[in-house]
Amino acid sequence: MADDTPTCGVLRYNRDGGLSLCGNKAHNAGKTTDGAVRYRTIMVLHQRVYICSVCRRRRNKALREMEWRRKGREYLKFRKNYCENMDGRLGYICTATIIHPASQLAVDHIDGNRENSDPKNLQTLCHNCHGFKTFRNRDSANKVEPNPPDASPSEDAAPTS
Repeated sequence: MADDTPTCGVLRYNRDGGLSLCGNKAHNAGKTTDGAVRYRTIMVLHQRVYICSVCRRRRNKALREMEWRRKGREYLKFRKNYCENMDGRLGYICTATIIHPASQLAVDHIDGNRENSDPKNLQTLCHNCHGFKTFRNRDSANKVEPNPPDASPSEDAAPTS
């Protein structure tokens, strides 16, 4: 009896650094209503290919990591390709040379509130300017005061002598 299980058609890096087909047996996904064995497939470059369980786990892990990195960071689409402090808005003019915007530039929330992603509240700064602005404005500090000025001290507190 010949083994007619299809092989995985996912490209993977081999030990030499080149690409080759995985070649493992395709992942068995159960049976169809007429009793035929069904194998797991995915779309690759507009073609349906079989996938093995190892490649499927790797692919799902990569997809989860990509989703985690994107989640809550929709404001990154407003990042420009230059430091907006070139106009001197922080009190000095930025002279940084930007070669790789994705790694050298950050999107800053002007009011320091990470939840406020209104485009008017966002500015693109190089990492030097962003660090300076965050330090100067204490954007990352906890701004909750221990005793707000309008609150009276608690009556249950022990008296100090």
